[in-house]
Amino acid sequence: MPIEHVGEIELYYETYGSGAPLLLIAGLNTDHGLFRTLVPRLATHYRVVVFDNRGIGRSTGADTPFTMETLADDAAGLLHALGIARAHVLGVSLGGRIAAALALRHPALPQSLILVSTTMEPPPPSWHQRWVGLLLRLPMIRHGSPYAVVARQRAASRAFNCTERLAEIRVPTLIMHGRRDALAPADLVRRMQAGIPGAQLATFNGGHLFFLLRAQRFLETLGAFLERSQAPAAAPGD
Repeated sequence: MPIEHVGEIELYYETYGSGAPLLLIAGLNTDHGLFRTLVPRLATHYRVVVFDNRGIGRSTGADTPFTMETLADDAAGLLHALGIARAHVLGVSLGGRIAAALALRHPALPQSLILVSTTMEPPPPSWHQRWVGLLLRLPMIRHGSPYAVVARQRAASRAFNCTERLAEIRVPTLIMHGRRDALAPADLVRRMQAGIPGAQLATFNGGHLFFLLRAQRFLETLGAFLERSQAPAAAPGD
């Protein structure tokens, strides 16, 4: 199995295709398989890297407390271990917050940032969130992931708020949002866009998983953005 040691844990990863690196970061309670239907198309143009966040799937670290910054450092450590100096970074939901934390903590790594079905501050409590919390207590919903790890993911997500630092993100950024997403409220998405200099917003019919249900348009929008972002950007401080 492709495993890289990152700090004190082992991260399971897979790579496909060749070209500019594209790191895909999964969301709450999901492993690299979240992207299985998207990877074949993306791998025709990019070196796609998918992995399991710590404690999820085949990655270790289930017994270790963590924060969003920890998860961002894991992703950065994987890129370094694979010899990747810069990559396009796409994150979904929780993965979007990990991607933003990575951009803030390791600003030389992202060539561009794609934030999908996410916000940069905790949404207000809602029955949708309570319903998700109840569902995640069911082993069949967690697909083998320990409840303690999923609970830590949710706690790390609720504790993360980088709204005041979004202006520090200086790479091309695309925000992709389902117009009926009850877990990533539109007002927080617009606040995120306003905070990131030059960030673009593309909206889609559908909810939190619109990118799977509207895969064709999602991939077309993503591909056009990545093409525009291919030109080398100046490193921070240049």
